[in-house]
Amino acid sequence: MNSHPRRLIVGITGASGAVYGVRLLRLLAATESSKPTWFMSRSAKVTLTQELDIGVAEVSALAKVVHQVDNIRSISSGSFRTLAW
Repeated sequence: MNSHPRRLIVGITGASGAVYGVRLLRLLAATESSKPTWFMSRSAKVTLTQELDIGVAEVSALAKVVHQVDNIRSISSGSFRTLAW
């Protein structure tokens, strides 16, 4: 039995592809028993509101944990096991 939790990290930047990150978070929220950890850049906040007409709070609600872009130490350690591709 695996003692590590299944973790998936989704990162969204300010690029126009942010829509795919939001779609992935929505899909995972609808199908997964555990929500992903989510990071977003400062530019992502602008992109979400201008291109997708969605608020940061609405997207944040789709994730189990939301980390600010300045807090990279939370996942930079090898002890933070994740599902990774």
